[in-house]
Amino acid sequence: VSDAALEEAALLAQRPAWNRLDVAPFMVLYISIYSVLLQCDRGSWRELQALCVFGVGLVVHIFTVLGAKWSVRFRAKVGFVQVSRLDAASHVLVVPRENYGRGAIVVLKAPRGGAGVVVFGAEFALDEPTLEFQSARYAIQDNGRV
Repeated sequence: VSDAALEEAALLAQRPAWNRLDVAPFMVLYISIYSVLLQCDRGSWRELQALCVFGVGLVVHIFTVLGAKWSVRFRAKVGFVQVSRLDAASHVLVVPRENYGRGAIVVLKAPRGGAGVVVFGAEFALDEPTLEFQSARYAIQDNGRV
């Protein structure tokens, strides 16, 4: 990243809902605990163990959801996979340096003029020799004229 205000920018591909880290592991855990509880006698030691595992799993699940809400980097790890190719990416993780704003995960949109991205309404063209995104040095109007 060549911009002084950015600490990190990473290409991301969104995980399917069933493959998110705040869904899939917990779905398997809850289904497993439910199947164990169906086989247990009421008031047995095995039922108590299953309920304790359920409680711990529920607390971890809550902290995972809250962590994804509070931290943009954690949200990127939970709901996205980092990719190295622009054509495989659907989103970009943008993390500014301290006191330069808040980080965000933004949707990639192809600009009108070719290779590049549109982030927060600003167009960034791809400089192919350096493989860096550069902001426009001039105003870009909707009708294509400068």
